[in-house]
Amino acid sequence: LHLDIRAREAINTSAAGIPLSVVVRIYQLKDNRNFDSADYQALFTGDSEILAGDIIAQKDVWMQPGGSVTVDMPLDDAAKFTGVAAMFLEPDRKKNTWRVVLSRDELEPDTPRLIEVSGNTLTLLPVKDK
Repeated sequence: LHLDIRAREAINTSAAGIPLSVVVRIYQLKDNRNFDSADYQALFTGDSEILAGDIIAQKDVWMQPGGSVTVDMPLDDAAKFTGVAAMFLEPDRKKNTWRVVLSRDELEPDTPRLIEVSGNTLTLLPVKDK
């Protein structure tokens, strides 16, 4: 599993407009339905219960405003999906832009997928043509 996560300067802003760091949690999942339907608060307070039958592996990364993190971890054979969720102060709970899901088919064995953190949103960027 290869992901490059890049943060813009203005991420996870406080009420005063100050950008703050954010934790991004990456899950390897057998199925994505429980992840997709989970409420923001419930996921981050009880992911082990909500995703009990689906979690194969998970990893947390700390994103600083303007920073980037490269995630390289073995992708388990049973993992059909990768769920990525950010612990924003003010997530958009209607559009659910605090999470993205990638199917195994969307992952490249040698090329990382790029995820951008901007404001209170995670965006999976398209693969560039080779």
